[in-house]
Formats: sequence, C-alpha cells, structure tokens
Amino acid sequence: MMNIKNYFDIEKLFWASFCQKYEVINSSVECYLTSIDLSIFNFILIREPIDLKTLYAAQQIFDEKNKAYCLVIKDSAIASLLPILTSGSYKADSMTTAMGLALNKWTKKKQLQKEKHLSIRLVNDNLSLWAQPLKNAFLSTEIDAHHIISQYIEHHQNIINQKIEIYHFILTKSQFPVTSLTLTIHNKIARLDDIATHLDHQKQGNATYLINYVLDFCLQKKITCCYLESSPSGVELYRRLGFETLFNYFSYYKV
Repeated sequence: MMNIKNYFDIEKLFWASFCQKYEVINSSVECYLTSIDLSIFNFILIREPIDLKTLYAAQQIFDEKNKAYCLVIKDSAIASLLPILTSGSYKADSMTTAMGLALNKWTKKKQLQKEKHLSIRLVNDNLSLWAQPLKNAFLSTEIDAHHIISQYIEHHQNIINQKIEIYHFILTKSQFPVTSLTLTIHNKIARLDDIATHLDHQKQGNATYLINYVLDFCLQKKITCCYLESSPSGVELYRRLGFETLFNYFSYYKV
C-alpha cells in the first residue's frame, strides 16, 4: 500500500516552492498564495476534518489581500465543512484524484517504435518552450492565456532558483513542442505535474511515451515512489501505467 504521508510531503514541497506565500494554519490546513490571476492557484488545502473557526482563520489570509481563492478539500474532510459548503457561499467545481506508483512494481513498457523526428528534452533553461503545450489548459479562462502562462513560467523559474530538484521535460515532433511534463524529486520520492499535450497531437500516445521515459529516468535515480494528481479524464491512463488511486480532492470556489 502506498504511503500517503509521502504524497503529502512531496505535494507540500512543490506548492510551497511554487507559491509566493505559504502559511500553515495547523497540521490539517495550509494556505498557498501566488501572483497568478486564477483562484485555482490561490487555495486553502484541507487534508483532515476541521471546524469552521479554523476555516475562517485561513480565509482571513486571502480576504486581507482581497485575493480570490478556492478550497481544495480531501474527501475525508468534506463532511466537517458541509454547513458552509451547502450554505451558498461556495460552489462545487472539480474533483482530482491523488495517485501513486511504487517503482519496484513498475515494469518498463515497451515503447512504440520511435517516430521519426520525435525527441525528449530537458529544458530547465527554456521554460517558454516547455510551457507551450500548457496553453491548452488556460484557453477557456477569461484572462489572457499568454498572461497566465507568463506568470506560470515565473513561478517555475522561482522553483529552479531555490535549487529544488525539479526537471522540465518536453516531447517534440520535428522540433515542435507536443507534450510537457514537470518532475520534482525529494528524498527518493517523485511527483509529476503539468502533463499536457497540444490539442493537435492528443490521443496519439505522446503523454504515455513521455511519462514512461520519465519513470525510467526516476528508476535510474533510485526513486522509490512517484505521485501525481489527475483530472478525471487522466485517471485511466495513469492506471494503465500502474498508478493506484489514493484519495480524491474536491474544489470549491467562493461565490
């Protein structure tokens, strides 16, 4: 069985390094604030049941800065917050699934025959290239996608500047950036983020190809476990790669 504490440890490292401000309310609640103009990147993370007094203390941090935010709540903590979640103050948004893979149980999959002009590059020195497939994720937002991507790159550059062990990979076809992925490593534990494929190249096995490459990279570095947080559309892909479900997060936005 996967160690959920390891998931929380690498999750905290990634987000605390990414954010401009990170504040711990107690062992169950953390606040993450960024300069990015989307509430999904400014959030209160709730891992265990809490009382409303604790929630209000976390909310005040965002209210003082007049910053929009969301709640990200582990499934086991939802019941403790039902009074406020059902009062009309918050609107349910999305669900994500925390997943983990023990690499000693992972069998390297035989990759499809390498397509001509396909390559994988580590591009910590060129985050603009790495970010190009990520634009799809922000196309539906009301804020200019280019502006969001620029802010997102700045935060990732800050992680690099902090000497965190983080790797930005890009899969290219004929030098065109097709799929991106971020790998964070700490204490032999790894986390995958920013897995995105350009709209014109989806459902062609590109993400699978890149993930397998990165998992093999992790094996070479003696990593024991790898974690990620998946949208509903990605869960089956990750299960086929050997990841198992740990728990779900539910997001709520302030109305």
